[in-house]
Amino acid sequence: MVCSADWFAMTDLDPRLMRMLARHFHDLQGLREVAHAMFVQGVSLVWLTTRRQGWTIAAGAVGLPLLLTALSMLDRYYARFGRVVTKRRDGWGLRFAGLFAIVLLPLSTAGVPSLVWTTLAFGALWIAWDCRPYRSHHLLVFVAMIYVAFGRVAYPDAGDLAWMVPRLWAFASALALAGLLDHRLLIRAMRQTRASSAKVPDADTI
Repeated sequence: MVCSADWFAMTDLDPRLMRMLARHFHDLQGLREVAHAMFVQGVSLVWLTTRRQGWTIAAGAVGLPLLLTALSMLDRYYARFGRVVTKRRDGWGLRFAGLFAIVLLPLSTAGVPSLVWTTLAFGALWIAWDCRPYRSHHLLVFVAMIYVAFGRVAYPDAGDLAWMVPRLWAFASALALAGLLDHRLLIRAMRQTRASSAKVPDADTI
């Protein structure tokens, strides 16, 4: 690429935003998180309305195909944004995280916060730190996940759905808001890249 000496001075490109876009291109596609949040909220609403586990399970069974359909549509939508080629990562970290969740989720959390939710909460905190100052809204997700993690401590004698569902509603609300703000941030970053690309002079004209 050949450009004039004053081209960079004319560009309002934010290098920190572009660096974050390259590192977090996929998780900035926040409408997927909105879809997940709406699924959780829908199932939670059924339980809050009926207080019956059977209806809640049925709502999850009905909502899951709708969620998968929405995610498939969002895959096609975000494909128009392009893609970021990254180095192939070792899958052992993800395997360990999955095993960690499978082992700890069934354990009784009476009297202590959920280790799974607490661990996941610090993932949201890391996103807010790593993408500062653009994604501070993930602090709200962190707080909501800690709120879920301490649910059993607050209500040790309540059934699983009785203490978890209202807190999942709060978590899903925070996740939906963060997803919308992430999507807005992605649009902003993509507009900057396209605007700056349009300002690059053609090498044949220089």
